[in-house]
Amino acid sequence: MSYSEFFGWQLFYLIEPWGFEDREYRTSALLAQIFNSKVEKKSRLKKLTHWMRNMPKGVMEYLQATIRREEQPVPDLETPEGRKQATDSIIRNFEMMFGKRVVHKGKK
Repeated sequence: MSYSEFFGWQLFYLIEPWGFEDREYRTSALLAQIFNSKVEKKSRLKKLTHWMRNMPKGVMEYLQATIRREEQPVPDLETPEGRKQATDSIIRNFEMMFGKRVVHKGKK
């Protein structure tokens, strides 16, 4: 399989993930059942859609962020400013992928 074909399948999977909806529904149903079993007031009950992610919205946000990143010039790694720019960009990418759980050793 060529890289271009592989990349095309990766993009397709972002739009149409195989089995995502079923897994999302089952996980949300379990979370709702567990949460609702511990609730004492009926007004605090949650529907299973409370825990379901909005996949089309998430994919669009990811694609828009990718387009914005690609419009920025590539930093020059030969200069200290360029290396700092590249480091900051990598940290932003990791934070976008993993949330705010990334700890940069220079910012402790």
